[in-house]
Order: sequence, then structure tokens, then C-alpha cells
Amino acid sequence: ISKQRGSIDYAIPRFLHYDGSFDASSGERMTVSTLLPDGLHVDTNNNQHFRHWTILVYLNDCNASGGTTFPLALRINHDESVSKNLSQDEPTTYASYTAKRAADHLIFDKDVQHTRITRDDDEDVLKMGKEIEDLAVQLFLADNDDSLKDKQESAETGVRVMPKCGHICLFSTPTENGFPNPRSFHGGEVLFQGEHKNLLSFFFEIPGDTFSSRFEFGQLAKKREDDFLKWHNIDC
Repeated sequence: ISKQRGSIDYAIPRFLHYDGSFDASSGERMTVSTLLPDGLHVDTNNNQHFRHWTILVYLNDCNASGGTTFPLALRINHDESVSKNLSQDEPTTYASYTAKRAADHLIFDKDVQHTRITRDDDEDVLKMGKEIEDLAVQLFLADNDDSLKDKQESAETGVRVMPKCGHICLFSTPTENGFPNPRSFHGGEVLFQGEHKNLLSFFFEIPGDTFSSRFEFGQLAKKREDDFLKWHNIDC
């Protein structure tokens, strides 16, 4: 919940607690439904497009599970010159390309912000959502399998934020045109038995009475982000 007092924005946090449920010693294969019990989504507050920033404050460490996954997020060292004319012989890169196309289609063409949404008139929505979720599984497996680490480290996309006590995860949902950023699809990974996760979540919103169109909302978000980066002397 975000509030505004005068010209100052502030947020009331929610405390969240999760207990581990997955038996990592069982030999069970990690699947989409196991890794992402709630799927992936972008933070639009149930299609109300005024949410700007999400901030997660982790209150304890998690070792191998319980991360916040962003399967389409670009890494800082990504190569923007990589050709989009990719072949099936490059599974990781090709998968990230097709998943990004699926995310674009969900956001811009279908106005869908959750990979598990069901629509009786469009079965392709769930198929496209699964393409993005499959990429999250690849990312998880690569981070937990030494034989796949080199391949994953060379990939363009995919970020898992592992909980560390006192650390924060801050991300923005809208682009400067006011649409949700398809690369902000994210979700909470399952926790292994014996682990738990405590965190605070903050949602900063742009007051609805300060803009009259999606584009104006995007421009306000961009200005806020530019001011934030300038204030903290961040160059990206």
C-alpha cells in the first residue's frame, strides 16, 4: 500500500513468511509446477496500472531455494548485438528469445499479466506463459548444476535474487510508454524443506490523480527513475 503525504511518497510494508515444502532429497525432478507454485507475473495490482516500484527486503538468508526469479531480466553484461535470427542449435539463447516474444504477446496483445491466467477462449495464453516459466526452470537448474554453470553464465538473460538478510531487491514494472515491462515477469521459487523465508514487501505507486493516460503514467515513472539514478549516482 502506498500513501502520499504532501509531496512525499511513503509505503506501508507487508510482512511475509514462507516455510519450505519441497523435499530436495526425494529425487523428484524439478518442474514448472514444483518450482513456481504461483507462476510468474508483473506487478500491476490486478491490472490497475499505477504501481511503479516493488521493493523486497529480505530478513533472513536462504541457501539454495526461495529465490525471486526474473527469467527475462537482462544482465548488466548482456550483449545487445546478439542476432535475433537464432537457431534451435542454441537452446538457451533461443529459449530466451522465444520466451521474450511470448511475454511481449501476453502484455501488449492480450493484456495479460500472469502466466497462470485461464481464458476459455484462448488456450495459447497458458502456452505462452509456460514458455516463460520453462526459462525460469532452466535458470534454476543451471544455478544448481555445476555442469551447466558455464552455459548459464554466458546467457543474455535470467537473474535469480537469493534472499540475504538485510539485502533488498528493487525493480520497476512500467516502461516509459506506460505498459508493463515484459522483462519484469517474476515469481517466488519454492523453498526446500528446512528452509524458511521472511521478508517485507513495499509497493510504490504513482497516484492516479496525477496522470490522465497510460503514456503520462509512463513518463512520470521514467522521471522518477531518472531522478533516483541521478540521486544515487548510478550509471546504467
